[in-house]
Amino acid sequence: MQKLAAKTGQSEKDVALALKAAKDDAAEAERLLEPSIFIVKGRYAAKTNRLNGGIIIIADSAQRRIQKVKTIATYDAEFAELSMDPSWEDIEKKVVDAEIKQNFVPAISHDLAAEMEFSLNDTIDEVLPLLSAGSVDELATRIRRIVCTCLGDSDVDVNCLVEKITPLAMKIHDKEIQPDAAAEAGAPGEPSADAGTGAGAPPILGDERHLVLKTDVILSPVSGTPVTTLNVGDYILVKITDTRQQAKYIADLLHAKDGDKMLPVRVPIRKIDRSESQRLVITTEFGPGVYGQTVVQEGLKIKDVMDGAGAKAESIKLPIHQILLIVGLGGLVLFLMGMVIWYVVGLL
Repeated sequence: MQKLAAKTGQSEKDVALALKAAKDDAAEAERLLEPSIFIVKGRYAAKTNRLNGGIIIIADSAQRRIQKVKTIATYDAEFAELSMDPSWEDIEKKVVDAEIKQNFVPAISHDLAAEMEFSLNDTIDEVLPLLSAGSVDELATRIRRIVCTCLGDSDVDVNCLVEKITPLAMKIHDKEIQPDAAAEAGAPGEPSADAGTGAGAPPILGDERHLVLKTDVILSPVSGTPVTTLNVGDYILVKITDTRQQAKYIADLLHAKDGDKMLPVRVPIRKIDRSESQRLVITTEFGPGVYGQTVVQEGLKIKDVMDGAGAKAESIKLPIHQILLIVGLGGLVLFLMGMVIWYVVGLL
């Protein structure tokens, strides 16, 4: 263990954790301790349409691919001056919080993240040397081109910095590996990460990026949709019934409270588990890392099911100046049409 610590320059604590994760395979442990993951943290500000956002890009140089892109398109001016001093995890949290406040991720944010991931993966042989050399300006120029294209705005400022971490640090961040001390320090009375969940279910953790709330579905015994016909991706109405402070905070962000009364929120289904006792465990998603979980008898009917596209469309709202512009242009078109008709009638 001392030799591996000396060779990799990592602490013996991290070496011990890597060996445990690698099942005492020294070569695999060394791979986990090699700083091979680049993280780009950044911000952009589009001057014409006034959209701003934070950016997190995770690139794995060992696998030569972009693992994840997280960004947001918002009118929140805070993102235009977002500091690059905090850790990438703090910036990702700001992006996640902005997504939660919007309830659903706007289509433009999804398209921007998808295009950024595709374009950077498509040129990964050019991107990785830039990351290795710390060529921040050239990297920012590439990101700027993508943002300009997606937002249809040629006047965009982009700032970014690059951090480098080990696969071990990323696995700890993603809760794939948990130090023994951290595992033993769980909150009293809280279920373990595997308790009550099936394979692939969101972990129940104390971290705010992985929070599972207790919820109830909204039933409609007569005209509702049978729960047995629900699928992953369907949208349903749920109420947050969790009494923890985190739940109250999320409910306030989603405007799911009226005083002490909880209001229904339309959310997508992420996972459905069926038990032997004719019950369904339905996991819904309020936002990145924030989930709801409820148990429903198979014979019940749920109110107001709709697809994700419809729900997302409802969540996107235009600013007032764009609404006024559209109304003004519509009035101008009607006026011109009236003038043409008046002219034609005069000729006849």
